[in-house]
Amino acid sequence: MAAFSEFRPYVMPDVPGCPQVMVDDAIREGCRRFSQDTWLLTYDVPAFNTVSGTQSYVLTPPSQHEVFGVKTVVKSGEAPPLLPMTEQTLARYAPDDGTPYRYWFKTPSLWLYPTPNLVVALTVEALIRPTHTATTVDDQFVEFREAITCWAKYKLMMVAGKSWYNPNDAKENYATYMKLRGEEKIRQSSGRVATPLRAVANFF
Repeated sequence: MAAFSEFRPYVMPDVPGCPQVMVDDAIREGCRRFSQDTWLLTYDVPAFNTVSGTQSYVLTPPSQHEVFGVKTVVKSGEAPPLLPMTEQTLARYAPDDGTPYRYWFKTPSLWLYPTPNLVVALTVEALIRPTHTATTVDDQFVEFREAITCWAKYKLMMVAGKSWYNPNDAKENYATYMKLRGEEKIRQSSGRVATPLRAVANFF
């Protein structure tokens, strides 16, 4: 795991007078935003069995992380994967039970449709990001330090009334972040594999 000190030298000189705690908060937020924008971090939930009559299953992330989405859900040994849906889409379906073939995610749970009426082994690849209170961040973020610190500077420079308030430079940092984010999203879609993290999931 990487400490915030890995990123501070690329932020603090551009926001003179800004307290370190605010800098660390902005760096953490940059990591969270980059995770959500690029799906940088995933983890493979160990295969688990559905329970007849149980529609939702809580996904428990690694320490100092939170699940914000699901990338794939696969019935073990079978293809294709289950199809994603939304709660709004669900409104078009009548309540039913059977073998699940669709899913949606609503923090912190994976929901299945139809409600399982039998035991099905599932494998879930979840999307994660650091929590709001994480004290360290994943080493993978160091590779994307420029993007993370540009987001941090953008947020700090937009704090009106502070000595480091600088909306012009904030816009430049935001533009750079968006450029770097876009480049990483292209790499992801071209086959770059995010580093998986292992976690144990609790199911209720």
